[in-house]
Amino acid sequence: MRYLHAHRDWLPPELSRVWNGNGRTWRDVFDEQAPEVFMALNYGRYIGQVAAAGKSEYPLPMYVNAQLPAPFERAGEYPSGGPHPYYLEVYRAAAPALDFFTPDIYWPNFEYWVQRYNEHGNPVFVPEARLEAGPFNAFYAYGEARAFGFSAFAVDSISDVETGPDQGKNSLAQSYSVLQQLEDILPRNLLQDDGAMIAVQTGSDEFLIGGAALSITVSKDVDRGDGIAGIASVEEGSRVRGEWVTELRLNGDQSNQGRSVSLPAHGFKLLRVKLYTIPRP
Repeated sequence: MRYLHAHRDWLPPELSRVWNGNGRTWRDVFDEQAPEVFMALNYGRYIGQVAAAGKSEYPLPMYVNAQLPAPFERAGEYPSGGPHPYYLEVYRAAAPALDFFTPDIYWPNFEYWVQRYNEHGNPVFVPEARLEAGPFNAFYAYGEARAFGFSAFAVDSISDVETGPDQGKNSLAQSYSVLQQLEDILPRNLLQDDGAMIAVQTGSDEFLIGGAALSITVSKDVDRGDGIAGIASVEEGSRVRGEWVTELRLNGDQSNQGRSVSLPAHGFKLLRVKLYTIPRP
């Protein structure tokens, strides 16, 4: 309780709403959330003791992942008492030996759940997620959320990814290939990520853009002076040992005569795009 008092400002809205620091019983303090807080505290104490004992022998980072409830599920209707985002502060109080907490995300609102764990210094790691949405969720995790790990569940059920050209690989393998090529410059140069695309600025007018099923147009920011802007060149290729290798130059209809960049609906690609700006006389 002393920890929760000291970190009152860290309590999530769902727990802060019912918190009564002057209560004398569990129900007084936590109202209708008392049963799950009680379970979280005791699970946390036990797991924390196991983690502390393990780290005393081999000091590896330790984490716990949570199965998130479906919409409208109440405590007891799903595996309750885990490090759900409502109760992370309870876990921090009960298990200081744990280094971070992670979600298993199988619901459509992937970004929401990632951000619920991306606070108060908790690093983002997603140990389980839906396989079908994995290619796009991996982009969001490593891009916008600055995750250090992401794993789509049941990767062993998809086709072999070790042989054949990228075009023949499954979409998850293709997205991982793009991310691997950018790993040495992410996230410090990250410009944009929206779950379908990741854009990295590599020069004043040069960008690496990876993704699928997206079209990007270019225009001049009218608040930063008069003039025109457009696409000077678009190249499809790859990064090998940190160096760009051009495989195909796109122009004409492929770049809408220099007005837009298109990523294919099926298949993840990595493009190098160079822009130009011309001030009006």
